[in-house]
Amino acid sequence: VLAGLGVEGRPPYSLGWVNLIGFGLIVPASIFATPWGVAMAHSISPLLLKRIFVGFLTVTSARMAFSLFG
Repeated sequence: VLAGLGVEGRPPYSLGWVNLIGFGLIVPASIFATPWGVAMAHSISPLLLKRIFVGFLTVTSARMAFSLFG
């Protein structure tokens, strides 16, 4: 936050590098969705949960690599 306080060209309603509108929308949605995510994670087997996480990391890293290398 402090590093972005004097930077020109930031969107309106920003406090440093944090957009307060985005913060105000993401935090309540995260608080609302947390119990659902915890219940879902506890309802499936740990092995399946690990495999889903590995798939998520694979897709995320592939997207990052494709955006970096063209």
